[in-house]
Amino acid sequence: MKKIILLAVVALGAQQHTQAQSIGKGTGLLSGSIGYSSDSETYENTAGSTNSTTTIRFSTFSINAAVGTFVADNFAIGLDVNHTATGGKYEASNNSFPLRQPAAATTLRVGPFAQYYRMVSEQFGLFGTLGAGYASDYKQTGSGAGGYSNLYGRGFYASLTPGIVFLPIPKFGLTATMGSLGYTRLNITTEDQPDGFEDVASSFAAGFGIRQLQFGGVYYFGRK
Repeated sequence: MKKIILLAVVALGAQQHTQAQSIGKGTGLLSGSIGYSSDSETYENTAGSTNSTTTIRFSTFSINAAVGTFVADNFAIGLDVNHTATGGKYEASNNSFPLRQPAAATTLRVGPFAQYYRMVSEQFGLFGTLGAGYASDYKQTGSGAGGYSNLYGRGFYASLTPGIVFLPIPKFGLTATMGSLGYTRLNITTEDQPDGFEDVASSFAAGFGIRQLQFGGVYYFGRK
C-alpha cells in the first residue's frame, strides 16, 4: 500500500511539473532566425587535348520571420516568411567552363504554419513546424562561355522542420534547426521561352546537416 501511495504521489508531481512546463493557450509568438554557409566544388574537364579545372565557390544566406499565437497549450499557428539567397563565383584554370552551374539563386516562401512544442524541462524543449504556402524561385545559370540564362519559378511548397529551444527566461527562447523535409512544385519560365509556355518542376528533399544550421530567437508575449 505504501508503494502504491508513493507511486501515486510521484505521478501526480510529474503531471503538475509537466503542466508547469507548457506554453499556455493565448500566448503570442514572434520569432526570427538566420543562417549562413559557404562551400566550394571543383570539376575537371578531360575532354579534348587540354585539361581544365573549374572551381565554383558559393555562399548561402537565409533569414526567417514568423508571428503566431498558441491556440492550445504547446500548439501554435501563424504566418511564416523565409528568404534565401545564394551567390556563386567561377574560377577556371584556362578560362574554360566545362559545366553549367548556378551562378546566383534566391527563394521566397510565404505561408501559414503549425508548430508543436514538447517541453523536456522548464528551460529546454523540442518542437516541430509544419508549413505550406506560396513559393517563388529565381536562378541564374550559365557556363561563362555560353552566357547566362534566367529561370523563374512560382508555385507552392510544404515543409516539416524539427528544432530545439532553450528558454533562459520564460518569455524568451533561443532556437536551432538543422534542416527539414520539403516538397515544392513550381511552374518554370525562362527568358527565351515563348509567352504562355511553362515547364513544371516538382521535388522532394530531405536536407539535414551543418549547412542547414539556423540560429534564432523567439519572444512569447503574454506568457507569465
